[in-house]
Amino acid sequence: FFLLFFFFFFQAEDGIRDVERSRGLGDVYKRQVLTQSTWEKRTWGEEQLALIRAQAPEQLLLLLTKLITTNSSLQYRKIATILIKKYVSTTSNITDKTVWNELSPETQEQIKTQLLQSLEKEIDPGMARALAYTITELDSTLQDFDQEWPEVCELMDHLLTTDDKTMAIKKEMGYILLTQILPHIAFHYEERVPELVECFKNTLNSESMAIRLACVEAICTSFYSLSNVQEEQFRELLVSIASCIGQCLKEKDEASLAKIIESLSTLSENEPKLLRIDFGNLFNCCISVAVSPNTFTNDKLREMSLELLLELFDRVPLQTLKGARSPESYLEDTFKAILYVTRHLTADIDDSWTCSLDDDENFGKQAVDRLLGCTKVEIGLGVLGSILMEYFGSGDWKCHYAALMAASQVGVYIRNPLGFSTLIPVVLNHLAVGFNAKVIYAALFCLEQFSKDCDEDYHEAYHSKIIPALMSALEIALPRIQQQACLALKAFTEKLPEAFTLQYVDALMEKVSKLVTQGAAMEVKESGILVIAAIASTACETFREKYYSQVMPFLLGLLKSYSEEKYKMIKRTIIAVSYTHLR
Repeated sequence: FFLLFFFFFFQAEDGIRDVERSRGLGDVYKRQVLTQSTWEKRTWGEEQLALIRAQAPEQLLLLLTKLITTNSSLQYRKIATILIKKYVSTTSNITDKTVWNELSPETQEQIKTQLLQSLEKEIDPGMARALAYTITELDSTLQDFDQEWPEVCELMDHLLTTDDKTMAIKKEMGYILLTQILPHIAFHYEERVPELVECFKNTLNSESMAIRLACVEAICTSFYSLSNVQEEQFRELLVSIASCIGQCLKEKDEASLAKIIESLSTLSENEPKLLRIDFGNLFNCCISVAVSPNTFTNDKLREMSLELLLELFDRVPLQTLKGARSPESYLEDTFKAILYVTRHLTADIDDSWTCSLDDDENFGKQAVDRLLGCTKVEIGLGVLGSILMEYFGSGDWKCHYAALMAASQVGVYIRNPLGFSTLIPVVLNHLAVGFNAKVIYAALFCLEQFSKDCDEDYHEAYHSKIIPALMSALEIALPRIQQQACLALKAFTEKLPEAFTLQYVDALMEKVSKLVTQGAAMEVKESGILVIAAIASTACETFREKYYSQVMPFLLGLLKSYSEEKYKMIKRTIIAVSYTHLR
C-alpha cells in the first residue's frame, strides 16, 4: 500500500500518466487527482503522508529508506531522502518524542546503515548532498552521537582523506558532515587539530570550488568549536580563504562568494578574535567586493562584505587589529566603501520612489552610524568629514545624496553646536533649486535627523537659518519633498523653546495650513498635521488664541473622512491638537 501510494502521489505531482500501473488503490487515487489542481494534489498527498506517518511511522521510514537504495529514479530517491530528513526530527503531539526515538532499535540501525551505504556509493552531487544533510539531521535526535553512530565519524574521515579526484563529491560530503557534526563531538578532535589544519590547507587548493566552499564552512565551524586552535594555524588558512574570494570575484561567481562571506560572518559572530589575525588581507578582500566594478546580479553582496567588517569592528577594537595599517586607514577605506555602495545602489527617480526609505538607503546610514559608534569619536568624525567634503565637491548628484545620508548620522556624536558651523551651510545649500529631488530629500532628512539627535542649544543656534529654509522647501511641488520638509519642521519645532518658536508661528501656520487644507497628497496632509501639533504643543497659548478655531473644523472633518485603520496616526494627532484648548 505504502509503495503504491508513494509512487502514484509523486507520479501525479509530475503529471506522469501510466495506464498499466493505474489499478486498485492507484486507480482510485488517479481518478481523484486527475480532476484536481496541482496544489490540491499536493495538499491531498501531504495529508495522506501525514496520516500514514502518524499511524505507521516505522513502516513509512523503512519504505522511504528502501526507495533510496532500490529505486532507479533519481527524483524519487531525492524526495524520499528529504522526507526522511523531515520526519526523523518531527515531534509527536501525543508522546512529545521525536519520530526517530519511537522507532525500534532494529529499525534505527537499518535506516542508519542504509543511509551511510547510500552516501558512500552515491555519485550524483545533488543526491549526495541530500543524504549528507539527512544524516546530519539525526545528530539532533541522538543523545550520544559518537557512541550511538560511530560509523559516521569513520565514514567522514574516509571521505575527507580520499585522493580520488574522480570522486570529488565525496570529499565535499565529508566536509558537510564535519560542519554539521563537529560541534557535538569536538572533544574527539582536540588532539587532531594539526591533522585537520593540514587537511584544510590541501583542500583549499582543490580545483573544485564546491569542495573549497564546503571546506571554508567546515573551517569556520571547526575554529569556534575547538578550544586549542593556535592563531598561526589559522593564519595560512585565512590567506587561502582570501584567495578563494579573489577567484570568485575574477570569475564572477556570486553564489560561491556569498557562501564564503556567510561562513566568515558566522565565525565573526562566534570567534571574532581569529579574524583579526592578518586582518589586512581579509579587510582588502571585503573592500574589493564592496567596490568591485563587477555588475552583480545580487548587489546585496556589497552590503554583505561590509556587514562582515562592521561585525568585526563591533567586536574587536580597531587598535587591536593586526596588520601594517593604522586604524585611521581602515576607517577611511571603510567609510569610502560605504558611500560607494550607497551611491552605487541609489536609483534614479521614478514612480517607485515611495514615501519610505529603500533598504539600500537604510544600509548606508546605518553602516556609518555603526562605524562611528565603534571608534573614537574625534577620529571617526575627522576621517568621515574629509571624505564627505570630497563627495560634496563632486558633480555627480548621487555622490551628494550618499554624503548627505552619511552626514545625517553625525549629530548624535557632535556635542557642541559649533561643531555644525561648517556642515549646516553645506546641507542647506542642497535645498536650492536645481538639485536633484533625491538630493533635496536627503538634505531634509539630514536636518530632521540632526533635530532628533541634538539638544536645545543646537536649535537655538541655527533656527534662523533652518526654519526659513524648511518653509521654502514646502513650496517644491513634489509630495515626498513636502512630506520630508514637514517632518523636519516637526522635529525642529518640538525642541525649539517657545520664545524662539513664536517668531515663526504665523508664517508656519500659513504655509502648513495651506498644505493640509488644499489638494496635497495624503502623506503630506498627515505630516502637515504633525507640524501643527508640534506648534500647538510648543506655542500653546498663541495657537489656542489665534488658530484653534480656524483649523479644528477642517481637522475634525478629516477625522470623519479618514476613519480607516491605516489613518490611525492622523486620528491620534488631530485628537491631541483638539486638547489644546483645555491646557
